Amino acid sequence: MKRKIILSLCALFLFFTTGAVVASTYVTDITSRLSHLLKLHHIENLRRELVSNIQTVQADLYTVYTPEGHDMDSIVRNMAVLENSARQCANACHHQPEIQSQLKEVESNVAEYEAHLSYYITAAANSDMIQRIKSDAAISGNRLLALTERMSMEASRKLGDMTTEAMVKIEKVRVIIVATLIFTFILGVWVSIRLTVSVTRPVGELLNATRIIAEGGVGHTIGYSDNTEFGGLASNFNIMSKALKESYNKLTAANHALQLQMDERIQAENALTISEAFLGNVFNSIRDPLCIVDRDYAIVRANDAYARLQKKDPPFIIGTKCYTTAFGKPEPCADCIVLRTFDTASPQWVEKYERGANGEDRWLEIYTYPFLSADGTAQYVVKHLRDITQRKMMEDEVLKARKLDSVGVLAGGLAHDFNNLLTSILGNINLARSYPSPQIKALERLNEAERAALRAQDLTQQLLTFSKGGAPVKSASSIAELVTETARFVTTGSHVRCEFDMPDDLWTCDVDAGQISRVVHNIVVNAEQAMPGGGTIRITCRNVVVGGSDSVPLAAGDYVKISIADTGVGIQPEMIGRIFDPYFSTKQKGSGLGLAASYSIVKKHDGHIAVQSVPGVGTTLDVYLPADRCAVTPVRHDEIQHSTGKGRVLVMDDEELVRGVAVEMIKQLGYDVDYATDGSEAVERYKAGMLGGSRYDVVIMDLSVPRGMGGKDAVERLREIDPNVRAIVSSGYSNDPVMAEFGKHGFSGVVAKPYRILELGRAIQRVMNVEA
Repeated sequence: MKRKIILSLCALFLFFTTGAVVASTYVTDITSRLSHLLKLHHIENLRRELVSNIQTVQADLYTVYTPEGHDMDSIVRNMAVLENSARQCANACHHQPEIQSQLKEVESNVAEYEAHLSYYITAAANSDMIQRIKSDAAISGNRLLALTERMSMEASRKLGDMTTEAMVKIEKVRVIIVATLIFTFILGVWVSIRLTVSVTRPVGELLNATRIIAEGGVGHTIGYSDNTEFGGLASNFNIMSKALKESYNKLTAANHALQLQMDERIQAENALTISEAFLGNVFNSIRDPLCIVDRDYAIVRANDAYARLQKKDPPFIIGTKCYTTAFGKPEPCADCIVLRTFDTASPQWVEKYERGANGEDRWLEIYTYPFLSADGTAQYVVKHLRDITQRKMMEDEVLKARKLDSVGVLAGGLAHDFNNLLTSILGNINLARSYPSPQIKALERLNEAERAALRAQDLTQQLLTFSKGGAPVKSASSIAELVTETARFVTTGSHVRCEFDMPDDLWTCDVDAGQISRVVHNIVVNAEQAMPGGGTIRITCRNVVVGGSDSVPLAAGDYVKISIADTGVGIQPEMIGRIFDPYFSTKQKGSGLGLAASYSIVKKHDGHIAVQSVPGVGTTLDVYLPADRCAVTPVRHDEIQHSTGKGRVLVMDDEELVRGVAVEMIKQLGYDVDYATDGSEAVERYKAGMLGGSRYDVVIMDLSVPRGMGGKDAVERLREIDPNVRAIVSSGYSNDPVMAEFGKHGFSGVVAKPYRILELGRAIQRVMNVEA
């Protein structure tokens, strides 16, 4: 467009310049002609002046001719003017050749006229000559007048022609100027219109297009196109409009999709609101206390039952720590089930006796369920509590009643069994004493008495295992080896055989090997007795991982599962719940203490024992024991062989009978032995031995001394004297924790009462070998 404007203005300027040049040419020519006309008018004036002067001279001549009209001064003056006029006319300007010739002729005639006049003036004395000269001067003057008159007429004609021609040219200049102005105006108007149209048309189309687009006609294009800037603008506008159309379409599609999402979100929010209200009603309608806890132990939601349990309003519970709200504690509980759920990302269950923040004691059954995120980690935990205090109280009452019944049965059974055993012991001893000399028969009787005493010991041990005592003395043990040896020992020589299925990578367990062996022994004996006609006992061991969602009532962790299955007569469903009661038995033989003791042993190992039975098909007992993922099989202590030894042993026991038997047993083992009646005496004897250079290698001490210092305090005193003292704890109270964890209390070994010489010798030898 800029080029078009420039070209239009250049064309207008060129046309105007052309007209101006033409008019200027005409004006220059007219100016020249008018200058010439002015000169001609000047010449004409000179001619008229010349004619006038000639006429004046002629008049003077004619006047002079008369006697009374003679005036020489006038003739001289007029002659001078005539000469001057002729000269001026001849030299006034350039004329055409004929005019120039005529002017020369005039000048010549003037000169001749001047000569005649001169002669006339100088010849004033001779009248004839004057008259002749006057006549010649008059003729010359007339001839000069005729010539100038003719020249004047021709000059007038020429002047008229030139004037007419000049006027014609002036008219042409006027026409040219007017035409130029008119054409320039028309061309300017045309150029203006063209330029205006060239500007307003694309601008109008652009304005119209923008209006259409503003009204919603996205994608509208302009039909205007040329090589100007407006053409480029129109092209870019069309490109922009198309891009805007595409963007609008995309935006419309996105907006439509967004609208659908918004509609769906509104519907989802409405549904969520309804669902939230519904779930809130359901949540609060649950009679059991429920709360939701985040990873910071903060309660994010709780139902009305939970608020009633804590005796607080629901708004004051939200945001508080669960351990503070429930128990008034500043930090989580050591055995927190919520923490265990977050760590394992699996449901957990526990029964817990606790004292609430309000000071009330209660039993709670607690279930926890994790809310898992996309990566499988628990973000929240639902804590479901059930107050089972009333149920526990009822169970306690029922249990008390059952215990009373069991105690009655137990008392009767114990009295019966111990009377039988005492009868055997006393009878055999009396028989041995009644033999006068045959020692073989007396030895047989004493052996029988020993067997009865061992049965009494076993009976006592089984009673202790399900009493408050019987704490296991644990060590890492190979379950596969322990189960295999015990089962084979029980079934040796019987009509029952054992099949074993155990993996090579079976985990080890931290157990009391003797107690677990007794569990396997009791179960295998029951299985053998359930198959009087013979059969197969299948024993399977497996590594299992128990989670909180499993049906087994155990804490999550690693376990070894021992399954002992028989194909015997089975157990009736109504009797399964009583098989672990003391002195309850479905068999003719047996005391009924075996499974009760086994159940107590497994529980004290933090394990579980379960039974499944189908009458006429068989029974399976599953024993779960906590395991360590360790492939190392430790050496069992009971495999150490008995041998005699050398050294000094100090025995401390307040019971004279026990002290005397122990001294004699130790002497039989080859050791030098001294004794003390309480802990103080033992400390003094040990100190004296150290000062005298005959220190004791081993000290055996009873725990309970009613009238003096016991073994627990004595060993502390001994360690102050000798940090390397080797002490063995011995007691008939297996409920004392020192027996189970003797190492923590300063002892190097343990031997439980009653003991045989073999067991005592192994304990002494074990301590001396370890400490050496």
